[in-house]
Amino acid sequence: MFAAPPGRFCSAFEETPTAVALRDTQNREQGHLIFPTSEWASLLGDLRRPRA
Repeated sequence: MFAAPPGRFCSAFEETPTAVALRDTQNREQGHLIFPTSEWASLLGDLRRPRA
């Protein structure tokens, strides 16, 4: 499991009709990740699902 140091993890995302772009706001020069909306929705669904 990843645990970010307090106050050290800042991210921003932008939704479009077909994709979600995600970036680290403290390291903008490193670019961003783009996820199709279907994959983003799947990720969020997995994160909400209870773990065994």
